Amino acid sequence: MKRAVAERAKHVRTIVQSGALAPHQHLDQGAEHGGSGGNKREQQRGSTLARLEPVCGTKKQPERQEAHGAQHPTQVVIVDIELHDMLPRPAIAEVRHDDRGDRHNDDSDGKAHQSNIFVPMRLFALLSLLVAASASAQDIPPYVPANPLLASRSALYAQPFISPHAGWQSRVITDYYNAVEVSQSGSLPSLRETIFDAEVLQADFWVTRDVSRRVFIVANLPMRGGYDGFLDGFLNWYHKVFHLSVPARDELPIDKFEWSFVLPDSTVNRTKPGTFVGDARAGVGVRLGNSAQFVATVTLPTATLNDDGWTRHVIGTSLALTDQLVHTGRVVLDASASAGYTPTHGALAKYQRSLFASGMVSGRWRFAGSQSLFSTVWVQSGNWKDTGFASVDDPEVSLDFGFLLHVKKGWPELQLGMTQDLAPHGPAMDVGFVVGVRW
Repeated sequence: MKRAVAERAKHVRTIVQSGALAPHQHLDQGAEHGGSGGNKREQQRGSTLARLEPVCGTKKQPERQEAHGAQHPTQVVIVDIELHDMLPRPAIAEVRHDDRGDRHNDDSDGKAHQSNIFVPMRLFALLSLLVAASASAQDIPPYVPANPLLASRSALYAQPFISPHAGWQSRVITDYYNAVEVSQSGSLPSLRETIFDAEVLQADFWVTRDVSRRVFIVANLPMRGGYDGFLDGFLNWYHKVFHLSVPARDELPIDKFEWSFVLPDSTVNRTKPGTFVGDARAGVGVRLGNSAQFVATVTLPTATLNDDGWTRHVIGTSLALTDQLVHTGRVVLDASASAGYTPTHGALAKYQRSLFASGMVSGRWRFAGSQSLFSTVWVQSGNWKDTGFASVDDPEVSLDFGFLLHVKKGWPELQLGMTQDLAPHGPAMDVGFVVGVRW
């Protein structure tokens, strides 16, 4: 990344030195103005950016020096830029100049100075645009709960801070889960049981776009699926090698879909749905300063599957407030709180909750070049009530983690990771494998 930004900075210097804002041109102008008999203060008033160098490991305040060799001294600003501080945000909030009453209304030199006083600001803005792609790579991927028990109720999801960016930004995240859950409620002779044995696909196509510096839009088109699967045998072997005990996996048939639960007043059996389009999501976000955002989204009943249990069938809402607690060249740490509402509906309405809350902590560590590790801890309130099954009624606690890799310059960012259930008795899926790309 350092080499890439250095090349960009070199390119910017080449443009500036040969363009309308070239430092040597302004120094020459200073000499020419001096020969025209202008007062000394006007001759010294001009300033230009003499050096624009990316540096690492040091932070220096801008220096003002006298440029020698000109007929009259001209102020020169020397700025050292810390690579990791060049973010896609305004580098200078405000620039003021005080002429202390020396400028006259018909002072053409003053007008020229009024243009040149913003030279450093323009250069910073240009550099920020050139490195925006590298800086925005600090964003952390979103996380969407995959268990259909949750996906058919709450619209909440984990949305880390979205950095300002130009144009459309796209991301595809594909999760594939192996789920096995057997829970019991009550005691003999009224013992009730729920079984969820399946493999679940979750693929999300995300797009975001800035409407302004503060406002952006976000949308998601999801694909979903439920299958017999093919991972049971491999995971049984994996568990034996590492001496992990998963009794439910040993009790159930290999690679066979089953989803059933016995409620106090009814018995429910779900069929495997195959692959289908899920509930689309759309929303708007507002950045609050440089490190916080508010995102409001709705999910729409666009699913191509009519079966109960896999989609919401109604509109769901989500409101999320995210704060970027830490943002350095190597470390990013976000925290978020969310709330949402989804109306109850269908035959199981009396067991459904309609108000939901969640919390998120996400981090990203750039450990080498552009390569990073990320993780998101996600906690969501229960989506169901009074079923008697902890795997249905309890809160979800999940860990989404992995690598964010830049395999080759100019290629999309590659996401490789896993999702792990941190509360085994709750509704989160046991383990999922994640592959994603962002461009």
